[in-house]
Amino acid sequence: TSPRYGVVKTYLALVESTRPDLHDGPPSEADLARMVASEGLHAHGNSFQFREARVVSTEPEGATRANARRKGGRRSWVQVALDEGKNREVRKAFAFLGFLVLRLIRVQVGGIVGPCAQQEALGFDERDGLGGTRADL
Repeated sequence: TSPRYGVVKTYLALVESTRPDLHDGPPSEADLARMVASEGLHAHGNSFQFREARVVSTEPEGATRANARRKGGRRSWVQVALDEGKNREVRKAFAFLGFLVLRLIRVQVGGIVGPCAQQEALGFDERDGLGGTRADL
């Protein structure tokens, strides 16, 4: 969808720190607050602003569920919502904060929630607050 329509897109991002000297776990509350602040993040000539950013779960160290090639480091699922959806915006914003996005799944566009099968495969469901319930449609 075009940014001019202001349709909110919600994603789940599996992130892992690329800077263990700065992060030994999920993005901090300060990092998430910077993502949703009115001035947003400014990095390498780009400006990123999110409507929402929150950690929804943390995987144990060394978990290989999403990508068996990567080892070590604590991984976290972060839910983010944004209006514009510029090219690779979610990945660039997390990279600026010192995190690598290992997996990115769009779970909602506007009022359309889905694909539920992917959410359930990841162990999430409507009770986790990932976009509401089917009754919200």
